[in-house]
Amino acid sequence: MSQTLQTELTSLVAAGVRTDYSIAPRWVWGAVAGFVIWAAIPVIVYLYSGQTAIPLAIPLGILGLSGLFASATSSYLVYQIINRRNLHFSRTEELFWKMLEMHKSKAQPSDMKIQLPIASTEQDLRQLAGTPERSAVLWGLLTLIPYLGWLALIYVLAFLSRDLAIHERWEDLTIEDLARVQVALGVMVVPRRQWHMPRHSVPAYVIFSFITLGIFSIVWLYFTVTDPKIHFEYHRTFESTFATGQSAQGQVVGVS
Repeated sequence: MSQTLQTELTSLVAAGVRTDYSIAPRWVWGAVAGFVIWAAIPVIVYLYSGQTAIPLAIPLGILGLSGLFASATSSYLVYQIINRRNLHFSRTEELFWKMLEMHKSKAQPSDMKIQLPIASTEQDLRQLAGTPERSAVLWGLLTLIPYLGWLALIYVLAFLSRDLAIHERWEDLTIEDLARVQVALGVMVVPRRQWHMPRHSVPAYVIFSFITLGIFSIVWLYFTVTDPKIHFEYHRTFESTFATGQSAQGQVVGVS
């Protein structure tokens, strides 16, 4: 393996702390506050519709400003979640391509026992890279819009749940084929995943969100913040194992 490729792999592994970061669940309270405030405003308007406009404008103005602040907090949370998703996907794809490139440099072109799983791994990686990047800024701003922002939030949660499930599935297939390459080469094998992110029914969650007038979307948002923790922990485990053993030759670690 060339020194340049080894340096690139080391840098990609080290970049995990910047891409696979934890988001504090307390950020969800901003969404809770925003929901309560924006739900209270039309109720107050309805209950006090017979009152004069001036006295009613003061509390509504205060609530409106508070609602905008709360919405800005939840909007930033959406930005963080999507940005984390984009960074993780990009780094993971590049990491696996570099790992495969490293193994291809050691393989004999005429050895079909290695070339076949290499070709299969390449197909998996093309599928893994097929999920398009999402605009964290755009969707963060859309969720900032009062009332309509809740529809944007539900859509964001739907595509995030789908994207993460697809990513993990193709990542598992990539690792499985990559392990076959590593076994054939007699080098350290990437351990398979023991625990997966919880699987959520996107259609059911969308229906529950509408039935509860947006309340369930807050629960869904919490899941979206915390679910990737298991996925990232697996990455830290196998990447640290790979980083410490990538220079070992003739050593095969069993795939559990």
